[in-house]
Amino acid sequence: MTRFLWLPAALVLAACGSLVPSTVAGLMGVSPLEADPADFAVSVDLPEGVTVAPAGVTLSLKASAADGESAGIGVRLAEERQGGTTLYSVAPEDLTAFRDVQGLIRAWEAADSDGTTGSLTVEVTACTLGDGPEDGATFDVGLRSTPDGPFRPLIRRAPVADILNAAGVDAAPCPDL
Repeated sequence: MTRFLWLPAALVLAACGSLVPSTVAGLMGVSPLEADPADFAVSVDLPEGVTVAPAGVTLSLKASAADGESAGIGVRLAEERQGGTTLYSVAPEDLTAFRDVQGLIRAWEAADSDGTTGSLTVEVTACTLGDGPEDGATFDVGLRSTPDGPFRPLIRRAPVADILNAAGVDAAPCPDL
């Protein structure tokens, strides 16, 4: 059986006590190779003084076959407003390429399920607005894997400082938006 991990990439830095175990466990039942990438959506709830950087949410699928061959794709998620909430999803122009990588990895899995490993990650890059966030501010990230399903909390109440300093430098102010 292929071993796939759901990882909130850069958010793992902030996630030590903030990852929601029930969501991670629930996602283990969703195959990143079978799920339609058009159905994935990410919600990011940031406090005042912080926003998602332009093209700042990425979904990546990576895998390695038993013979050492590797494949992957990382796509910047498109931003859309739905009922007062900003959601991020795979842009229509990226769906075919994402599905092609899924198909390749499925073929590896069919040939050697124990020798195929991979991960599906969500990465969020943020920037500051004005004076930035208040000290101690937190953020949340949710993930939906079906079009009408609920957003499951993936990261809850993680320190904003962790996401802003994920690259080891002070957070950059946002470009003129």
